[in-house]
Amino acid sequence: MSDSDDFIFEYSNPQECSRNELFIPHNFTCQKCPSNLISSENHLECICEKNGKQITSEDGTVSCERCQYSTILTSDETDCISCQNNTCHCSSNQIKIERHHNGTLLDTLMCLPCPENSFLSSDNSKCLPCSIIFTKNYEKIFSLTILHERILKYCLQNNLTAWINIKESYLIKYQRQVIDSYYLRTELPVAHQLCQKKNNDACEHLSNICLLTLQFDSFPCKLFFDKNLTNSTRLFYPKNENNKILNRKSIPLTFTLLRNHTFSKMNFAASTFSLNGQFKSTSQWNPSCSFFENIRFGINAIKECKINAKELLNSNIEILTPYLTYYDTEAKKKYLYELAVLIKNIQSNVNNDISQWQLSRKFFTVDSVTGFAVTSSGNSTFLRAPEPSAIRYLKSMTVQVKMQGRNVPGKIFPPLIIIEYGEATHQDVIQNTELTVEYKISFTLAEKEFKGAIEIAIGIFSSLALIHAGLKTWRYSIGNALLFVSTASCIYYFIFYKGQTVLHILLPDDYFELIIKISTVVAFGGKVIGVLYLIYRHRNVNIFFVDWEQSRRVLSPASYDSPHTSLRKSYRKKFYNEHSQTISELVESRTKNSSKSSLNNTNNNINNSNASSPSQQSINHSNSSEESSEGNKILLKENDTENISNDKWLVSVWRIYFVISQWLRIKTKRKTSVSFQIFSTIFILEVIGLKMLGLAVPDMTMTENKLVDDNFTLQYAVGVIIYVVVYLFQLMLVNLYEKYVKNSLQGFVDLCSVANISLLIFTDDYYGYYIHGRSVHGFADTDLMSLISDLQREENNLCAHRGLIPGTTEQTFVVCISRKFRVFYNALLGSINSNARNFSRRHFSKLSMWNERCKTHLKLRKFLCGFLEHCYVNINYIVKERCFLEKLCDIELVDTTDKTVFYIDNNYSFDTIIFHGNEWVLATFELSTFLFTLVLGHNYILSAIFTIFLSQLLTLLAKFNQSESISRKTLIDERFLM
Repeated sequence: MSDSDDFIFEYSNPQECSRNELFIPHNFTCQKCPSNLISSENHLECICEKNGKQITSEDGTVSCERCQYSTILTSDETDCISCQNNTCHCSSNQIKIERHHNGTLLDTLMCLPCPENSFLSSDNSKCLPCSIIFTKNYEKIFSLTILHERILKYCLQNNLTAWINIKESYLIKYQRQVIDSYYLRTELPVAHQLCQKKNNDACEHLSNICLLTLQFDSFPCKLFFDKNLTNSTRLFYPKNENNKILNRKSIPLTFTLLRNHTFSKMNFAASTFSLNGQFKSTSQWNPSCSFFENIRFGINAIKECKINAKELLNSNIEILTPYLTYYDTEAKKKYLYELAVLIKNIQSNVNNDISQWQLSRKFFTVDSVTGFAVTSSGNSTFLRAPEPSAIRYLKSMTVQVKMQGRNVPGKIFPPLIIIEYGEATHQDVIQNTELTVEYKISFTLAEKEFKGAIEIAIGIFSSLALIHAGLKTWRYSIGNALLFVSTASCIYYFIFYKGQTVLHILLPDDYFELIIKISTVVAFGGKVIGVLYLIYRHRNVNIFFVDWEQSRRVLSPASYDSPHTSLRKSYRKKFYNEHSQTISELVESRTKNSSKSSLNNTNNNINNSNASSPSQQSINHSNSSEESSEGNKILLKENDTENISNDKWLVSVWRIYFVISQWLRIKTKRKTSVSFQIFSTIFILEVIGLKMLGLAVPDMTMTENKLVDDNFTLQYAVGVIIYVVVYLFQLMLVNLYEKYVKNSLQGFVDLCSVANISLLIFTDDYYGYYIHGRSVHGFADTDLMSLISDLQREENNLCAHRGLIPGTTEQTFVVCISRKFRVFYNALLGSINSNARNFSRRHFSKLSMWNERCKTHLKLRKFLCGFLEHCYVNINYIVKERCFLEKLCDIELVDTTDKTVFYIDNNYSFDTIIFHGNEWVLATFELSTFLFTLVLGHNYILSAIFTIFLSQLLTLLAKFNQSESISRKTLIDERFLM
């Protein structure tokens, strides 16, 4: 006999048995009845042939003896009685009398008519008055009279004298109470005694009573497992075979995920027994929810049903044995594989130790009989309580299917049925409380390599992120790492689960989803910290606008630098006084002659070390008139004050206000549109319906399935994929637009050049950016025709280029600032900051205070103009390009102790201090917000609303009080900002 013979059965039904065969429901076979016996009409018991009496021996063996000629079988089928005058049947209104009052058999059959106002009983044994209504229902009405009748029928009263009739034998433990069960008092003794007489139905009944108690050590179970009780009824599996039972490889099926394939669905059936042990049928089991109609292989499904408590009271009690069914197309036969049942309410089944489980072969759906308690009367008789104290019902049912492994795709171990029962109290029945019943099927893989790989990846990436975050704290890379692992894991499951035809991978369990949720929440927290730090840096950037505009008293016409002038030639002409009348020299000359500012030489060693340089000597000589020993400050001489008072130094301030206003606009302007991103994502998910891809089915179907809910992992992956695809599409369009149509950053740089204003930006004390906006035409405050003419001349290449270095076009630079420059710059700002602290805000607009601010602004302007024109010996700068290593590592390796370094930058690196250059930070923050809300709410629309809300809140936070902030840093009046 093979190992699978005890579990796999060829399906047959009772009608397939012959006239003299008995159907055995436990193995679906037909067994011959003993001699002189034939099967009943339903083939579930062997009975005597017509006109034959049944004889039961002491050991329970049943035999038949045919009645002789002119005799008939008595009503109880235990004797033969002679007919009277060849009359073997009584008429419809006559009672049939077969025995004397003492129970002995009459010589012949007697027929007596019923008197008026009476009717014949159902067994034709007595006449009943018309006022009496007698009903008898074995399964629903119980009384001690029924017990006595059955005992007298089977003559068991002598054996019952040894019955241990104590209260503890009939107790059933419920969650909140212990009930002295009326059903056990009435049915347990009979079932046990009849089972001892080898009555198969009684043994089934006894096993069912044991099952109803949900206690392996209960008194009914002890009776059932009594060694002296020999019966073929099987209720529990042996504990020492649990692992063997659950890990058998005897199911010959190979399932597939192909929708229309024969083995793409799993079919479950159940053999149904009545509570008293009678077999009813074997068929596909469909509870009230119709959950088991279409079970797709590989799809985790769940369904909840609602039922009222009063419906439980009226429900039929059924005992079920579950099977997995399949059809062998070659043999053209249907087979059933018996499945084990794990009832979680049994104490030994609570833990995860499989060896301690008590697996059952049967389960029930509702128990509405054992909850009726007994009530005692004065004469020591027992009555049933009118209402049940508790009703047990099937609260949840899980079919757990475990795959054998990737080396045998499509093969499964025997599914395990996990049952949990709930209890409806008497109060629930009175209030007709609505109860929830959950049905679920889950698939698991034997291997967990990928799940372990995910956990390892989270650990590795988090560790690397912590190290990287330690080196560059402001990036807060741990949020990116966790977000990457979470999204990549879910996308992996989505692609391979949806794309497989043979089951290789299943959807993750609740533990894995919990890891993803925690990672998403932590990633969101990291991104929140990241954007808040971004806003902090955004608001704490120091900036100064250098206005190159001069008064219009030009004494000689300007000659323009050739666009092809080499850098070497330009510097030789500058440092060796080989001057031509270029606009650069003109503006520089007028600056020197009008400002008369001086810079204190604070480091004689630097001057001495530079004395051997001809160029530095030239700069030293030409600027000797600007050096002063009165301190590290630029001084305004008397003629400067006179020029200010006479409006000779004043130029239009509106250009600065216009440039500052444009700067404030681009600071919070995103590279992409958040509104377009969110509305497009929701349109694709909700309107087009791609959210249906989140259903836990292993294909790309978009049809709603009521039995299958959205899977969190797939829903997460679909949201990420659609969001990222929309973002990448939008980013591609933006890049094409900026490359071929309009670049907002280059537009701002062009605006600075037209306005004749440069920007010096300090992100840190010794690091920043410079936008060279000095006009090649010398003046920006001009009429429209002159402006158009200048631009036309520039377009035709008839004037100098806009670059900081003559003959070049580079206007944007990364600046590494020297300590000398920073000290001097801070000294200039220190005076106005100290004065500002001495005035309250309501006095801040006084003319005297504004006069101080204007003077400080002029000093900074003169200092920066001179610095950018290389006018100072000990505070100077050089221009260079980054080497390969600096570009690769995004670092600066040059020493800036003595000189400031301007790194040529063609990538608009100054956008790192505005939203445009922090698109990655902001986009990943919005994605993490979208996913964070999805984790909490499992709703795409809610995620979209919350993402837009946080994005707008972030923008408002960046804009808050920005006019006052930039006014304080640039020393202008905020009231005129647009």
